[in-house]
Amino acid sequence: MKHFPDKDEICFSVAQLFSTSAERVQQKILGALVPHSFAPSPMICYWPELEMEELCRFVSQFCAYLNDDITPQEKCRLMILIYCHIMEAEFPSTVIWNLLRVMNDEAPSWVYYGINKKGEEFPCELPEKRYSEIKKLSEKVGMVVGNVLDNLWHNKLRNAFSHAQYIIHENGDFLGGKNMSPITSNAISLSDTAASTGENPYNYSFLEVKGLFEGTLNFLDSFIQSYRFIIEPYKTGQLFDIPTGHIRWDKQWVTK
Repeated sequence: MKHFPDKDEICFSVAQLFSTSAERVQQKILGALVPHSFAPSPMICYWPELEMEELCRFVSQFCAYLNDDITPQEKCRLMILIYCHIMEAEFPSTVIWNLLRVMNDEAPSWVYYGINKKGEEFPCELPEKRYSEIKKLSEKVGMVVGNVLDNLWHNKLRNAFSHAQYIIHENGDFLGGKNMSPITSNAISLSDTAASTGENPYNYSFLEVKGLFEGTLNFLDSFIQSYRFIIEPYKTGQLFDIPTGHIRWDKQWVTK
C-alpha cells in the first residue's frame, strides 16, 4: 500500500507556509503572491488568476460526475483526470516556490527554474522538477510542504495516464503498462520494476487513486483559502516595497 499524506498533513503544511512566510517577510510576501515584472515596463499580470478560476470550474464540473450512477472504472478515470489537472497547475506550485524563496532571502521569480550541481540555472517545465525544487527549498527553511507535495505527486501515475499506457480493472484498480507492454519495454529503467518493493510501481488500487484524488482536492482548497486570507490586506491601492521593486495592487492591478 502506497503512503499518501492525509488531509490534516496537507492543510497544515500549506497553512504553515503561508502564515510563517507572512510573519517573517511581511510586505515582501506580496512579490511572491502576485505575478509581476518590471522590465521592459512595470506590469502585474492577471492571467494566472484567470487560469486558476478555470481550474476551479474544471474541478467542480468533473467532480459533479462522480456519483453512484457510474462504475468504479469511470470513477477511477475521472479521479485521475482531476488529480493530474490540479497537480500540474503552475500557479499554486510557483507561488509556493516563491514563498520559500523569499523566506530564503531570495527575490521572487515568475520564471520557474532550478539549480543543478554545477550551479547553473535550468527551466523547471515538468511537475517533477518543480516539486523537487520545492522540496529542497522547504528543507532549507524548515517547512514541511516540500515533503508533503513530494508524497502527493506520483509521476508514474501521471505519465501512464497521460500517455494512455494503462488499463483499468472493473473494480477500479489502475494497471500501468510501461513495464508490461512491448511498445515501451525498451525504455524501462530499474525504477520501473518491482525489484525493491515487490509491487509494480505503475499499479494503483482504487483506494490509492481515491486517496490521491482527495489529497489534491484538500491541497487546492487549502491553497486557495490561505492565498486569499494572506493577500487580502494588500488590496488597498497602497505602494508596497518588495524585493524586486515597488508594487501597488488594487482592483486595477498597477505597478509603479
